Amino acid sequence: MNSPPLPELRLFITDTLGNPFVEEETLGQVYEPVAKSRRDANKVKREQRITVVIGNPPYKNQAGGQGGWIESGSAGRAAPMDFWLPPPEWGVSAHAHHLKNLYVYFWRWATLKVFGSGWQEATGQRQDDRYGIVCFITVAGFLNGPGFPKMREELRRDCNDIWVIDCSPEGHQPDVPTRIFQGVQQPVCIVLAARSPNKKRDVPARLRYVALPMGKREQKFETLAKLSIAGPGWEDSATGWRDPFLPEQSGAWATFPLLAEFFGWSGPGVKTHRTWIIAPDIQTLENRWKALQREKDPKRKETLFHPDPGEGKARARHVGKTVTDDLGPFPTRHVSVERDKEPLVTPIRYAFRSFLQISAL
Repeated sequence: MNSPPLPELRLFITDTLGNPFVEEETLGQVYEPVAKSRRDANKVKREQRITVVIGNPPYKNQAGGQGGWIESGSAGRAAPMDFWLPPPEWGVSAHAHHLKNLYVYFWRWATLKVFGSGWQEATGQRQDDRYGIVCFITVAGFLNGPGFPKMREELRRDCNDIWVIDCSPEGHQPDVPTRIFQGVQQPVCIVLAARSPNKKRDVPARLRYVALPMGKREQKFETLAKLSIAGPGWEDSATGWRDPFLPEQSGAWATFPLLAEFFGWSGPGVKTHRTWIIAPDIQTLENRWKALQREKDPKRKETLFHPDPGEGKARARHVGKTVTDDLGPFPTRHVSVERDKEPLVTPIRYAFRSFLQISAL
């Protein structure tokens, strides 16, 4: 007896975050299959209804400029990410840079494609009623981070139900044996967001939360295998549009003021975006500077410098960059690092977060 033919597996090589309305140019005979794959994928992203997106999006902080069409949009139209930017009057704009993360861009792409959130504004096409499910395992910063209130509000408006599984009840930098992903030190969560037809945007999604048990990852996997969205253990979460995706606080603890309310200003400290210029002793800094100067291989030299793409060319930092701005009262050498033949600048002692370190700035 012959088995029925399997359906065609439509697998594509493409940039998920890329503009689906741009026709891929022919790349030549050798690479034409890749170009065709991208054209076919763009057709799916433009026209085909997708009801389920499941995945583990990449994590990359400070990914401004790497979000493709989701971040920049099309000329004359709103970018999809614009819908998740908190307005200035909310007073959290200083934290909005946390949205510039690859996993956030993928969340935004999924909500656009599955739920149709902002589809007409971003594409100019009619926005019909959509429904479906998005389920991602990602870092958990958006659950309660101050830079994500608009993301949380839009998810509540888009969905009927949201389930949150806290995979890292131990908090930040837990012991390696307790991590779902051994190399990820940030807290991780699984979030399943579901939308049914005719969802009303003025009715917030019901949000439920459960935390996996503290302990080794094997124990967590066992709990996940038995977990059901219809089963016990789920707690109802806060219902405010911008509230954290966490259980509702109760009792005296819920009445306490936030720590931020005691301070008129706060800052992250000095952000050098590279740690090799910081050390507890001067000799280490001298050794690092000499190693950077002696390196002849351009790629290796760039790696030793630890380049920072920044957000746009003005903020990018690389070995060929010439910086003319002084650091307060400390003058800057008007020469790029790759051409700098001078000895190490005089290191200074400064407060690095809660500790004093010696740094060559």
